[in-house]
Amino acid sequence: MTGRITLLFVAAMLGLPAIPGAQWLHYPTPDVPRKADGTPNLAAPPPRLPDGNPDLSGIWHTARIIPCDPARSAFLPCGAEIGGAPEALNFGTDMPGGLPYQPWAADLVKRRAAAEGVDNPHVRCLPDNPPLTWVMPHLTKVVQTPKLLVMLYEVNALYRQVFLDGRPLPADPNPSWTGYSTAKWDKDTLVIDTAGFRDDLWLDLGGSPLTDAARLTERIRRPNYGTLELEITVNDPKAYTRPWTVRLTHTLMVDTELIDEICLENEKSYERMKGVQAAAAGALTGRWTNGGSSTFVLRQVGSTLTGEIQGGPGDPVVRIVDGVVRGNEVHFFVLHDAADDPEVIANGGRPFHNTASGTFTADEIALSGSRENTTIREYRMVLKRIAER
Repeated sequence: MTGRITLLFVAAMLGLPAIPGAQWLHYPTPDVPRKADGTPNLAAPPPRLPDGNPDLSGIWHTARIIPCDPARSAFLPCGAEIGGAPEALNFGTDMPGGLPYQPWAADLVKRRAAAEGVDNPHVRCLPDNPPLTWVMPHLTKVVQTPKLLVMLYEVNALYRQVFLDGRPLPADPNPSWTGYSTAKWDKDTLVIDTAGFRDDLWLDLGGSPLTDAARLTERIRRPNYGTLELEITVNDPKAYTRPWTVRLTHTLMVDTELIDEICLENEKSYERMKGVQAAAAGALTGRWTNGGSSTFVLRQVGSTLTGEIQGGPGDPVVRIVDGVVRGNEVHFFVLHDAADDPEVIANGGRPFHNTASGTFTADEIALSGSRENTTIREYRMVLKRIAER
């Protein structure tokens, strides 16, 4: 659990609300079989309920994780992270030829990839649906009784109910993020049958679709105390040419608890990613104002930005030149070269450039820069888009 300890340290450094004592992160998990040295004996036989079936209860996390890339690990050193499985990026990662998409689904995945995940429900803080929840870098707590198995997912307080009381799946379900799940035992394997999904779900972060025609079958075994083995079959004829199956392994996480993680608190990623997507589409083209008499008229072609600043009646028009757009960042120069420009006059009649750089979304540009010809060396301003009429 080193990664979770490090994560809390980072949260404290960033001023996030993380109180280890209040969340029982170091509280011993009861009834865990232990070796002579006191460490958990994860190879011990699995626990069983009074009815004789294996008890799948516990806190679980994928055993296989995406290798850490030090160049992209901004907050946690490699070895301290809790990572997601490679299947989180694409469930077909180990399949020869990849997932068997229907032609429309293959085209959809390409479009989603070109948009760099901007419309990904996870980025937008919407629920993670199964089977994605099994492979993300978050913990799942399973609570099992003879008639009901509940999965508590660490992000956004998401839950999933699996009924073991013999009820059938609903015949006409209201479309759901997590579907409707019933299960039965096949010897020591729990077989979960899920249907009733929404029609617009993402199966993985790569954009593979999951439709309302999908039927999900999960076969779960607990061969020993510390391991879950999962065999997941997706039968979605609307999106795939045939049913397909992946196999996953999860490891028991002991002496810890779930951490409250509500994605929408101070969420900024979606706004910034929309800005990146908008940049590729030339979204800076238009009219912007800083709330005063000046209007910034911008023209973006590809990554190049030009334009002008229009003032009030009788004011000179100032040109915007050498602008460059990268992602949601922008840099340009404001050229003062007209003889009657007050700024040029103040500079002894000599032309000069002001620099400007900043970030933007679809509706706002936050700029900072320098004024080379006056004693005011730095400036900051926010430009708001002027609605076209």
